[in-house]
Amino acid sequence: MSGSHLPIRIVLTIIYATFSFTDVNPVSALIVLFIWGVLGSLAFLAQQRRLLDLAAEHANVILALNNSTLYLGIAGGAALGGVALQFAPINALREHSCAYTTLITCFL
Repeated sequence: MSGSHLPIRIVLTIIYATFSFTDVNPVSALIVLFIWGVLGSLAFLAQQRRLLDLAAEHANVILALNNSTLYLGIAGGAALGGVALQFAPINALREHSCAYTTLITCFL
């Protein structure tokens, strides 16, 4: 992602960090999940737009590969969560996922 997407990345990182507080109040959970859904979609759409700008003649292949890597990331996150549950209690999973997400966001 380019620098113009930095505000989206920052807000998404904050949202991921606040997930651990959403289990005590349904209203805060609704607000956080709504913002996460909107911003998560915006980041993905911006990524697709950039890919189409780079090679519009290969749109079908580029978008298929992009979606495949998205689903691979979702599956990898679920697998990592399953491994983490083998070694840590379920209430520690929030902190682990926040740490991993923040670490990966810093490298993007």
